[in-house]
Amino acid sequence: RRSPRFPYKEGAREYQVTAYQNWLQNGSKGIFAMATGTGKTITALNCLLNEYQREKTYKALIVVPTTALLEQWKKECLKFNYRNIITVSSKENWNDNLAFANTATKFIDTSFIVIVTYASLGKPKFQSHFTQLPKETLLIADEVHNMGSQGILKLLPNIHLEKRIGLSATPNRKFDEEGNDAIETFFNDKYPYVVSYSMKQALEVGWLSQYKYYPHVVSLNEIELKEYIRISNQLLMHIDPKTHTYKKSTLVDMLLLERKRII
Repeated sequence: RRSPRFPYKEGAREYQVTAYQNWLQNGSKGIFAMATGTGKTITALNCLLNEYQREKTYKALIVVPTTALLEQWKKECLKFNYRNIITVSSKENWNDNLAFANTATKFIDTSFIVIVTYASLGKPKFQSHFTQLPKETLLIADEVHNMGSQGILKLLPNIHLEKRIGLSATPNRKFDEEGNDAIETFFNDKYPYVVSYSMKQALEVGWLSQYKYYPHVVSLNEIELKEYIRISNQLLMHIDPKTHTYKKSTLVDMLLLERKRII
C-alpha cells in the first residue's frame, strides 16, 4: 500500500504551508476563513498529512453539513492516499466499521478517518463511539458556522478531541453572538483567525480566475412584502429594550429564518 502523500506534484501552496504553521502555533486549534475555491479541504487534509509525518499515523474526524459533502470529502481523502475511511450518515450502516476501528486503536496504532454529518454527530448511537476516539484525533469541522446550531452547541463543552480545525468562507453566524462566541472559544480563535485567505488575495495571485460580477436587483412582490412586514412586526415584540437585540428563543430563530427565506 502506498503511504499518504500530497496529491499534486507541485506540493502545497505557500498559504497552505503557512496555515499549518499558524495552526500549530495556536495550540493545534484554529479557524481557517478561506474564500470558496481556494482549497479549504486540501489545506485541512495537508495539516493531517503533516501530523502523519510527525506521528506516523493519521486519525481524523471530519464533520460536514450534507451527505453530498460526505462523498466529496471521501474523494479528496482518497487523493491523499488516506485509507480506512468510514462515512457516517443516516443512509448507511456504519456501526460495525466504527466499532472495529475504535477497538483496533486500543491494541495497535491504527490510522483512520471518520466523516460524519452534523445531523448524525449528536445522535446517541454515534456519540457512544465518538467518546471512545483517541484524544489526538484531529477534528475538522467543515462549514464551521454549523457548530453554533442549538443541537451541536450543547456538545461542544464535552468534546475531548484536542486538535481542531474549523473551515468556512463565512465563519460568522448572522444574528447569533452566543453561537459565534462558542465557536471562537472551542477553536481558540477569533477574527482575523489563524488563516484568513480572501477572494481578493486569491484573484491577485492568480489562484482564482478573474471574473465580472453583475448584481441583479430583485424586489419583493406584493405578497412577499406583506409577509416580510408581518414577520418583522412579530420580531419587534422580541427585542430586549436594554440590549436592543433579539431575546434568545427558538421562536425568534424561527422567525428570522422565515424572513430570510422570503429574501
